Amino acid sequence: MIDIITSHCKEYDLAVGNKKISVASAPGRVHYLGENGLIGQRLLLSSSIDRTLTIAASPRTDGMFRFFSADSEERKRTTFVNLRPRREDRWANYIKTAVSIFVATPDPVVDPIPETGGLSFTIASSIPKNKGFGSSSALELASALALRPLFQPDMSDNELLARLAESHRAYFEREYDIVDFYLMMKAEEGRWTVVDESRMAKGLSCARNIAVPFAGYKTVVFDSRVPAFESAGEIEMRIEQLQKSLEILARRKSGVTFQDADAVELIENEKGMTEEMRRRCMHAAQEAVRLAALEEAMKTGDIPLIAKLFQHSQNSLRDLYEVSCPEIDWLVRRAGETPGIAASRMIGQGFGGSIFAILTDEAEKEYKAKLEDYERIFGFHPQRYEIKTDTGAKYIGLK
Repeated sequence: MIDIITSHCKEYDLAVGNKKISVASAPGRVHYLGENGLIGQRLLLSSSIDRTLTIAASPRTDGMFRFFSADSEERKRTTFVNLRPRREDRWANYIKTAVSIFVATPDPVVDPIPETGGLSFTIASSIPKNKGFGSSSALELASALALRPLFQPDMSDNELLARLAESHRAYFEREYDIVDFYLMMKAEEGRWTVVDESRMAKGLSCARNIAVPFAGYKTVVFDSRVPAFESAGEIEMRIEQLQKSLEILARRKSGVTFQDADAVELIENEKGMTEEMRRRCMHAAQEAVRLAALEEAMKTGDIPLIAKLFQHSQNSLRDLYEVSCPEIDWLVRRAGETPGIAASRMIGQGFGGSIFAILTDEAEKEYKAKLEDYERIFGFHPQRYEIKTDTGAKYIGLK
């Protein structure tokens, strides 16, 4: 891992040990269950991973904001006026999201432009990008944690997350990644985390950690390498279908959610929605039921039941929510046929992407032999990432 302090000091010509460089880190993450559903109502089963992003931030006096990626040797710069997101700034936009919590962007027509101030940033990351490990969320959260001591050291974690979520919505006009902030803050090594989006307004109480019964197993993510072309529109369409369906169900039961105990029965008996809408809703409602069953199975260490529940979830993604693809189905099916694989399922939004497998060393050897057939049949060479659970995001200190 890159020595971020040395890199930051070299990039910005600073003296090591000046105690003005604020450092924080955040882990990557994986969502094992519940990612596909109605934003704001999902119940997710997730964990942090042992790939982290670290950021160093220090004040400037020239009014500039400068961003340096130590991994790629890429640099970005902007001013107070241009703290708004710009397409060409790409990864730096995620840092701007955190900056906007503490630094108001002036209106160049009305507000005087500050003559002093500004910030320098350096990032270093071991989280693979564009692989569904939450690298952009880790960048936003670590940035906010590094900036808090420089601006509002007394701000609580709950207030920080609430402001970061609000800033994220304003910058990107979407909420997909907001749940990651709560997961990354709550995560513990050796445990998975249940995050209830419907409780996020209550702060970190929306997340709870649970023990996992996988001693002797390891977790490996296999990237199918299938490009998910034009999938965003399909995903948005499913979310709209869930929202419209919920409005229909609310005519029969006010305040209904897909987490309600009677949601499956309501969906089955509702005649005011199309069959396609019914399938989408059934996936969301059954997924909440599965997660509760999975948590109980983990408490008792019932590996066969855990495997079955994850398989049912994959079948639902394929048949009801319809976001899987032949390559993903093949990878999960072959995992289910391999002795020593405790669980496997698609991860990510779908239409390509990756699967996870919880397996023994011997099982992976057998599974890798099957992957040779995958490459021959589909023409893609899967990419492997072994992951472990890790601790949550943290402020490292002033260096």
